[in-house]
Amino acid sequence: MKKLQKSFMVLVLAALMVSLNSCDPEEIDINIDFIPSMEATVGGEAWTSTFRSVVVTESETDPKIVIIGTPTANETADKTLILTIKGTEPGTYILGPDGDDYLFQCRMVYKKTADAVDGDINYYRGGVEKIVITKIDKENKRISGTFESTGLYNIEEKTIKIENGTFKDLSYQ
Repeated sequence: MKKLQKSFMVLVLAALMVSLNSCDPEEIDINIDFIPSMEATVGGEAWTSTFRSVVVTESETDPKIVIIGTPTANETADKTLILTIKGTEPGTYILGPDGDDYLFQCRMVYKKTADAVDGDINYYRGGVEKIVITKIDKENKRISGTFESTGLYNIEEKTIKIENGTFKDLSYQ
């Protein structure tokens, strides 16, 4: 009887394995278009965030989006980028000269070390900045866009350039 039970179990396992392996690879629909990402070139070096936090505030008086990206989810993460956009619609947001005006539509901060604060040599801000929101999907709460700065500066007036910045399909609250 035990031999019959073992044979039956082997038969059931074999049938299960065959059925699992018989999936047609074309039937598996993996859409890599919705994999969130945030990356840039910061000071000439590749920067990629693995942890991102996005908050969208839909206020009539102060609508804004704050995006924080860090290379790790650790509270003491170095190389944190903070993007603040004064608006919640697709478009181009600028900090810097625009013709005769100086626009304050966005702000970018780069914290080279986790403990960096405004006034520290590892805290970079200002400069000419541009953040472009290319897509906001309010139904699925996802945001995509690009960002760059010709040079954020620290207290010693040293600058750090941010180029080729992108954020893609980041979910928000």
